[in-house]
Amino acid sequence: EEYLEQEYQKFDKVYEEHAKELNVAFLDFLSDYCGYSLKEYTDQKQKKCRSIVKKKMVVEAIAEKEGIEADSYEELLKEVEKMLIEETTYIQEQE
Repeated sequence: EEYLEQEYQKFDKVYEEHAKELNVAFLDFLSDYCGYSLKEYTDQKQKKCRSIVKKKMVVEAIAEKEGIEADSYEELLKEVEKMLIEETTYIQEQE
C-alpha cells in the first residue's frame, strides 16, 4: 500500500510539472494536451501504478528468496537482473 501511494505521488508529480512548465492549469493540461478527462487520467494512473508496484513486489520476492540485499530498489533490481541473466545463461549452456 505504501508503494502504491508513492507511485501515485510520482505519477501526479510528472503531470503537474508538465502543466506548470506550460503554464496551464492541471485539468486543462490533461484535457488539452493529453486528451484525458480526470476519470481517464485517474484510471490510467491506477493501472500504471499498480503494474509498477506488482513488478517491485516480484523483484523483492525474488531477492528475498535468493538472499539478495541492496541499499535501494534500483540496486536490488540490478542484482536480481544480474542473477536472472546468470541463471538463463547457465540453463542455455546446459541445453
